[in-house]
Amino acid sequence: MQPSIVRGVDPKQLNEIYPLEANVIAGELSALNDGSFNVALGTSLAQSLGLNLHDKVTLLIPDASSTIAGVTPKFKRLTVAAIFRTGTAYDDRNGFINICDADRLFKMHGGVTGIQMRLADELNAPQIVASLHEKLGQRYWITDWSTEYSSFFEALKMEKMVMWCILCLIIAVAAFNLVSSLVMMVTDKRVDIAILRTMGATAKDVMGIFFAQGAIIGLVGTLLGLIFGLLLAYNVTAIVEYIQNLFNVQFVAEDVYLIGFVPSQIKYADVVFVCGISFVMSLLATIYPSWRAANIAPAEALRYE
Repeated sequence: MQPSIVRGVDPKQLNEIYPLEANVIAGELSALNDGSFNVALGTSLAQSLGLNLHDKVTLLIPDASSTIAGVTPKFKRLTVAAIFRTGTAYDDRNGFINICDADRLFKMHGGVTGIQMRLADELNAPQIVASLHEKLGQRYWITDWSTEYSSFFEALKMEKMVMWCILCLIIAVAAFNLVSSLVMMVTDKRVDIAILRTMGATAKDVMGIFFAQGAIIGLVGTLLGLIFGLLLAYNVTAIVEYIQNLFNVQFVAEDVYLIGFVPSQIKYADVVFVCGISFVMSLLATIYPSWRAANIAPAEALRYE
């Protein structure tokens, strides 16, 4: 026994709302014909029930009917005509049958319990829901993905903020390493700096030399991080999947994150912002070593040379 959501759909329009055509691993969605009582199941739901293509499965409908034997639930024998895998929580609890078959099973007499639609831009869903509420009033229950999974997205928002803090700390550690390296270099080059000062170099010139060196190090490090970061981001889904298969582990649980893979979407505004912060922090990290180099007294540096 497995709880599931069975939706009556028009097979011709199913792929417009649920893009399952490319995710079918067995059978065909076109087999959900009127009167066939065929069903398409998610791969996780089919595996939990031990079902394969063309197997029979009994659907228990929560609609009791009175008979001579008493009040009993309704049962219907269905045939598995397709199995799909999306890699999301939809595979765990969803099934699809022909809308005409669903009409007979649930005795809707040509009616429907709800209408689903897919938007060209999913980010417009909250505005469209508000507009429909205004037009239709309280007679209809209207919801969208942002309210249905609001707690999940709030958790992701908090996780993103924490990741930003961790990222800034990582950049700060790198900047501190840059400070340490330049300070050690200033200490090592005290005599050279003193000789430059005696040859006519000003404190501003010395400071500019170390500032330019720190800026070059920061720029090269930022560019290398940008290149390797983009390569990793473009291929992170395949890399994580390979590691999961190699070590038989699961980094992303479908029952927690609603998906079973690591998605990747590169936002170039964030890339530019992070690279900008990295370069600015590297410039700030060069200020103290450059100031320290500029304030070396030539006489003190050359006293024991």
